[in-house]
Amino acid sequence: MRAPSLLAPRSILLAGVLAALPLPALAQATADEAARLQAIGETYFGKPAAGEPGVVTVTVEGDHYRAGLDMATLVRRLMASAPADVASKFTFDWPAPSLALAPRGDGTWRFWDHRIPKLTLDADGQRTELVTEGIEFETITDPATGVTPSMKGRFARVTATSTIKKPDDPMAVTSESVSADVTVDGSARPAATPGAVDVVVHQTVGSLLYAIETSGGANDGIPDMRVALTGGRRDDVMGVRGLRYPALLDLWAHLVAHHEREDFTTGQGALKAKIAAALPIFEQATQKIAATDFALESPFGIAKAAKAALDFDLAGLTRDGRFTLSMGLSGFQAYSLFMPKWSQKLVPSDMTLTGRVSGYDVATPLSHVLEHSDFAAEKPMKPEDEAKVAALFLPRGVVEIVVDGNRLTGPLYDLTVDGRMTAGPDGAKGAVTVKAKGLDKVADHLAKAERDEQSKALAGMVAVARQFAERKGDEHVWRFDFDGNRVAVNGKPLK
Repeated sequence: MRAPSLLAPRSILLAGVLAALPLPALAQATADEAARLQAIGETYFGKPAAGEPGVVTVTVEGDHYRAGLDMATLVRRLMASAPADVASKFTFDWPAPSLALAPRGDGTWRFWDHRIPKLTLDADGQRTELVTEGIEFETITDPATGVTPSMKGRFARVTATSTIKKPDDPMAVTSESVSADVTVDGSARPAATPGAVDVVVHQTVGSLLYAIETSGGANDGIPDMRVALTGGRRDDVMGVRGLRYPALLDLWAHLVAHHEREDFTTGQGALKAKIAAALPIFEQATQKIAATDFALESPFGIAKAAKAALDFDLAGLTRDGRFTLSMGLSGFQAYSLFMPKWSQKLVPSDMTLTGRVSGYDVATPLSHVLEHSDFAAEKPMKPEDEAKVAALFLPRGVVEIVVDGNRLTGPLYDLTVDGRMTAGPDGAKGAVTVKAKGLDKVADHLAKAERDEQSKALAGMVAVARQFAERKGDEHVWRFDFDGNRVAVNGKPLK
């Protein structure tokens, strides 16, 4: 459930939407200033036609202001242009969320007292509800720059439920996601790049639940069942370096004010300039998640993990393209009546899966697209320009792939995978080395196991793997060499 982490940066967004140069006197909020702030909000969400309700409202509330964002009205406007058969299957009910805001003496603004009503969405047989409870949130930000010295908040409970049920179908699928005791602490500081900010948000979740349940499907051979994932504390640190905050708001405002067909044809030069100013959007985005005490329960079995972790690192739309993804589990256990007894000792208790891809260029081909495309043409780019874009994406003709640090550990074995290669249109080149300790123990265990089809098939695979392996002490080693479409294992070509 990602709602809490999305709600936190929303204060920064609304601050930018309501940006203004002159500030009113701190002692009193004025109706004129409320109207001016509302007009700024309408720059980003559209100005209503005469007699119609607005999406953005800003009113005086004591010595401060209250800003509301009526997304239900905005959605109804958008659906008015959709085909009637589509619009009739879609309803969106969300009383306008709002927050209090007031200027401070140092030029920053304070945002607090978030009110988030229940959201209900019906779309072609699927009903979704989102309920946020126990909100305590405060943000201090400079709306003109996006610099935010402080962003702190707590959500006692965030619950999302969704039910899919067609009118003439007895089967229903219901999902439930609950995050409890959610805290958020973050900031946005000036970045090294002018006109950008570095954002860091730390979110903790005291406990979580995600469950999916089916019912009414017996006639189709689908039994009634419930699968539930529960977890203890989760720490999530998200960072965005070099976020081009003002330029992105400028692009957003341009699209709101210029969204007719001619704005994308004869007026495409202005749009391209706004897009170019917002690139590369950000320099780097990272996310680190550490979680404890996860458990999965289902009619087929149960699984547990003492710890789980994820580490994600992604470059923006830059010339130095790269991303890294690592996932890990420790203290993993799995049990099922459908698992043969011999398989228990083969289930990994700890695992690390990681990979890195780099060497591609996104910024240069995007610049070429903006320079050489014509949005007014039936085919925006010429074939030679499309080929040029593909070539620019791989400036060296290949991407570099690193898979160092992969590991699986079980009661009988310890398996590692490390390697580096390049990959491109002509295939892959490089080497990956797999090392296994305890493979003899695995073979002995399978030899003594109950002789069912699964154990016999797995024993055969282990026997073949041992034949290809190079023995180094208590290790079996396989070196896979890739050269285009050719693969060799320990020097022996595979056909």
